[in-house]
Amino acid sequence: MTVHTTPEPQTDNPQPKHLHVIGYAAGFTQWHAFTADSMAVVRAEGYFDGFGDMLRPGDRLMVTQVAGKNATRRASPGFLAAQDFVVLTGGRGQPVEIAPMTHEIVMPVQTSAAA
Repeated sequence: MTVHTTPEPQTDNPQPKHLHVIGYAAGFTQWHAFTADSMAVVRAEGYFDGFGDMLRPGDRLMVTQVAGKNATRRASPGFLAAQDFVVLTGGRGQPVEIAPMTHEIVMPVQTSAAA
């Protein structure tokens, strides 16, 4: 029996399986991506260049940062942060430039009560 495991998330560019179409209409596509990378890394130039053939100007991109191995799971209990972006450049293999549409939403850090 062959067991397929999901590789650990990379900190360079997201893997294609981490980018999913939510819907498309009115000339743009709504995407969602899971990543273990911080939003600062996601916002860095070139982060989505590996998806230059898929992302087009005007597309919307929701990114959710999750903890470690949970980066490949839906409804991850390891939610850390989220942010929405618009794609400014891309398509036909061009570099992908994104711009934030919302502020980064960060999950409050859970601390244990002092003993």
